[in-house]
Parts: sequence; C-alpha cells; structure tokens
Amino acid sequence: MLPSWFTLSPELRHRFIPSISKWARASENQLLLLLLALVAIPLWYELGRNPVQLWDESRLAVNAAEMVYNGNWLVTHFEGQPDHWNTKPPLMVWLQALSFSTFGFSTWALRLPTALASLTTIVLVFRFAARDLRLPVAGFLSGLVLATSVGYIRLHVARTADYDVLLTLWEVVIWTSLFRYLESGNSRALVWLTVGLTASVLTKSIAGLLGLPALFIYTIFRGKLFWLLRQGRLYIAVSVFLLIIASYFGGRELADPGYWQAVMANDLGGRYLTEQQIHGHPWDYYLVNIQNGLFHPWLWLLGPALVLLTWQPEKRLRWAAWLLALFAAGWLAILSSASSKLEWYDAPIYPAMALLVGLALALVAHALAARYLNATSVISQWVAGVVAVFFCFMFPMKRLSGA
Repeated sequence: MLPSWFTLSPELRHRFIPSISKWARASENQLLLLLLALVAIPLWYELGRNPVQLWDESRLAVNAAEMVYNGNWLVTHFEGQPDHWNTKPPLMVWLQALSFSTFGFSTWALRLPTALASLTTIVLVFRFAARDLRLPVAGFLSGLVLATSVGYIRLHVARTADYDVLLTLWEVVIWTSLFRYLESGNSRALVWLTVGLTASVLTKSIAGLLGLPALFIYTIFRGKLFWLLRQGRLYIAVSVFLLIIASYFGGRELADPGYWQAVMANDLGGRYLTEQQIHGHPWDYYLVNIQNGLFHPWLWLLGPALVLLTWQPEKRLRWAAWLLALFAAGWLAILSSASSKLEWYDAPIYPAMALLVGLALALVAHALAARYLNATSVISQWVAGVVAVFFCFMFPMKRLSGA
C-alpha cells in the first residue's frame, strides 16, 4: 500500500493545481513556453548538421524534389519513374515538397516538417496532461523526458526527415482523442480521432493502424465497447476514413497501374511476414535496444510509475495510465512478432512512456512539495523546482550529443 501523501487528493489538487483560475491558465501557458524553449535544443539542434542519410531519407528527398519539378502530387517519382519501391502514401512527401517550394532545396528545408512534427508532439503531450488530466507540471516533465529519450531524439526519428516522427505525432493524436471521446463523448474528439487515423495511414500505410489492437483492448477494459458501438457518429467517422483512404489508393492505381500490387507485396504483409534484407532479429530485439540505452535513465521508472498511477484515487489518472501502458505494450508486441525488425519502428511508443514517467514524477513532486515546502514562499518552491529539474535532466540531456 502506498503512503497516503503520495496520492493526489482533491485538497492537493486545489492547493497546487487551481485548474479553473485565470492565473492557472496563464501559468500553464508560461510553462508550455518554457518547455518549448528547453526542448528546442535537442529537437532542433543543428538540424542540417548531418548529411542526408541513405535509404529512406534520401529516397524521400528525391521523391519530394521530383514532385516539385514535375507537379504530380498524386504519384511519387524516383529518377523520373513512378516509385514502386517506396509504396507508402505521400503525406510526408507532400509536406517536404511544400517546404522545398517555400524555402528552397536544402537539408534544413527537407527536415523542417520532421522538426515541426516533433515539436507538435511535445505540445500535444503537454496539453493532454494539462487539460485532460489537469496536471500541467506532468506535461512539462513528460516533454522533458521525451526530449531526452535517445529512442526518440536520434537519426531516422527526430533528427532526420523520415516517416517515424510524423507517424508518432498521429499516434499521439489517436490515443489522446480516443481517451477524450470515451471520457466525454465529445464529437470533436471523434473528429480528431478520424483525422489521426486517416493521416497515420496516409503517412505510413498499414503501420498507422498498429496501435488499434491495444486501443480496442483498452476500450473493452474501460467498459465502453458497447457504448461506442451504439454511437451513430462512429459509423460516419469510419465511412469518412474508408472513403479517403480508398480514394487515394484507387486514384493512385488509376494514375499508376501496378501500384496496388506493389503495395500488397511491400506494405500489406511483406515486411511483417517475411524477412526484408538483413532485418531479421530475435523477438526481444526492441526490448534489448530500449534496455541498452534508448530510454535511459527513464526505463527504470516505468514500473514504479505504473504502480503509483494505478493507486491514485482519481479515475482519470488510472485510466490514462492503463491507456498509455497498453498502447506501448501492444505496439511492441506487434513489432516483436514481425519477421522484419528495424530499430526505429518503436518510435511511437516513446511519447506514451514519457507521459507515464512524467505523470509519476509530477505526483511525487506535488507530494514532496506539500510535505516539505507547504510553509515556504512561492519563490522558494520555484527555486526548489528549478534545482530538481536541473539535476534530473542535466545528465540525460548531455547524453543526446552522441544520438
């Protein structure tokens, strides 16, 4: 049983998180601005420093450059021919082509959509903690945890112009929107859930749907499955999703015969069922990578964080913890059962794991503040907070120089 002072009681929430006051909203915005200023360093550090990487990034660069030159925004091209090697839908290529058209051809312009997607992901994680869970400090700490996770801040993820950061952004949109819709039934959340699912498929094909099994389990666990199936709006949302996806693939096949066959061979089962090139690895490949440094030092806080969160008296915190844990575990389970394993495929789990750690750190911080700093001034509390953040994140930030 956890000590009572480690649970976020209503009294503590009112004392440290006056969520409905104008001061609280202003403080939340100031905290977000401070977070963005801090994470901009690891996220945007020398964005054009590394040369364009072989394979995916360089292929996307050519796709985007040829799209600008030939004006064909439906069919991606490589060396003047329709690209059937890279068969993913072109949302990422569209964004890179727009960046090239606006800023000219450069490594910086190529990677700008990735940089914006990574920063937006930080904002979404912060807003989810601050608005949905009413813990702005947790959003701040979660953003710092994510921005100091090598698995997220590395080549082929946040520091290059590949698919995975944009996919990660849409996955965050998906699980935050599902949480809001199941909690409130707000139609806007369902709209964003549809946007997230549609954009994730238009970014990385079937990979955009890998989180759905875990979210389905969460919906059952939450006791909301039959409620969800009775919502007429759900079927409208599914129809819109299917219509947009079918329109893209159908239109591309009409304009580029043979494209759908290439998609089936490459994306719809090819990578999952057969070993691609030299990417066959043991089932625990991703777990070993995470343990060997991709989520250090935060990995060791995941277990205690989940225990702490599931003991909280507030149901929203408990449900959020299970959602995050199920999403990360479900994504890893699917990746681990695939025949082909590439090290960056686990990128979408890092925001969920960072939020779990950030929520737990915030709860501990609030409990310690209530116990030891209750009689001190606001300035003293801020100084203590700044010192604690500095010592917690100084060494993880230094590790990123080699990422």
